[in-house]
Amino acid sequence: MEILGWATANPAILWALVGIGFLLVELAAPGGFFLSFALAGFLTALAAYFGWIGGGIVPLLVFAILGAATILPLRRLLARFRPRVKDINDY
Repeated sequence: MEILGWATANPAILWALVGIGFLLVELAAPGGFFLSFALAGFLTALAAYFGWIGGGIVPLLVFAILGAATILPLRRLLARFRPRVKDINDY
């Protein structure tokens, strides 16, 4: 009996669940790091839905490459909206 048999039948659902999981982890540990992997999970789900990627190890490689490629741009984008706090040593 497979626990996630319904999700493994459709890889797009599985990768969307991975994205949701990383969003939940980001809520527990804010900082923007896991947000890039959530975005990579959703982009991989989109690619799997349209059939741009096949089965096997290819979706995992796409997820890893997208996750690594989105870390720095998202951190820079989030840094613009982070409130500026003066350092205690500046007083």
